[in-house]
Amino acid sequence: MRRSTRMKLLCAYLQVVGLVLGVITGVVFYSPIENDLSNLGMKYVSRHLSPVFCEGVSIQSKISETDINTDVKFSAYLMDREPEVLGKYNMISYNETYVKFVPMNGYVHQQFYFLQGSFVHVTANVQSTTTLLVIKGYKNFKSGASSDDTFSCEDCFLYTYTFFPEEPKYDVEVSIIESDDYFFVYQTGGIKDGWVTTNYRFRRTVYDTFDCIDDCKNISNCDFLFPDITGSYGVVIQREKSNFQELVNIQTMCITRVWMFTILFFTLPLIIVIVGSCCIYAYCKEPDTLMSASTRSRRSRSFTIQRSASPLLTGTTYPNYSTVFMPPKYEDVIKTRNGALPSYAEATGGEEN
Repeated sequence: MRRSTRMKLLCAYLQVVGLVLGVITGVVFYSPIENDLSNLGMKYVSRHLSPVFCEGVSIQSKISETDINTDVKFSAYLMDREPEVLGKYNMISYNETYVKFVPMNGYVHQQFYFLQGSFVHVTANVQSTTTLLVIKGYKNFKSGASSDDTFSCEDCFLYTYTFFPEEPKYDVEVSIIESDDYFFVYQTGGIKDGWVTTNYRFRRTVYDTFDCIDDCKNISNCDFLFPDITGSYGVVIQREKSNFQELVNIQTMCITRVWMFTILFFTLPLIIVIVGSCCIYAYCKEPDTLMSASTRSRRSRSFTIQRSASPLLTGTTYPNYSTVFMPPKYEDVIKTRNGALPSYAEATGGEEN
């Protein structure tokens, strides 16, 4: 293989590798992380916030077009470690009431993100017999949800309780053992549809943000810059209380560190190509120079002999044997004066005895 071909292959290989790694890194670190939070919901986010590839983090709330005029704010805190959850003496207590219509063969749900140590008390007023399922984690919720708007699971829930219309309001208490998304699913079980009025009494635990590096409070978007490239950072997001009871998507996105991206996926492959090409030029020889002098001499002689012996190479053709005449006979060529054949001695140039 020629040296130029080796260099081209090396360059193409490193270009493909750099492109693939750059795309994967961009998808992993520069795609937004969505965080669905209810009123006063609090969450710590550190995914895709590497200071090597990110100069900082951008945080903004995403409101749907139908709720564009809704005033939703949040507070954010930049942390250099995951904060601790404060105890029961620092809990936030408040009430919320939701009114939902539950179809006969369907279900409705409400989603909340709770920190460990929180408590929820649920009181429901129903028009038909309604079952409540409390489910921990999005994966468990999706395992029970069907595409036909029905919900069915055997062991995906933490708590279950059935409300009856003739019963007085009953208080169901849910204790949060682990920080995660929790889903409160209401279904009628196919008996009949009806309205469900639920009242939630929350006692939420909160993170300790006293030692935060930076913060921004009661705003709709916020940017933080990381102070050090070798550190480890995350953000605590807390949605502020408002009259808008639906979930609000608050996104965190890495602010690209352009020079690092350029060095790793453009400059570094270029340097490797240059060094590799120099090594190929210095230590790899062209194919014609790899043969020894004796080998070249033998191949040259062999080629000359074959060329001289081959009528196709020399431009000659074999004679047409169908036109070759028979040689003349001896007696037709050499005769004596009287027509007799010469003697053996005369024919061979010898003398007679």
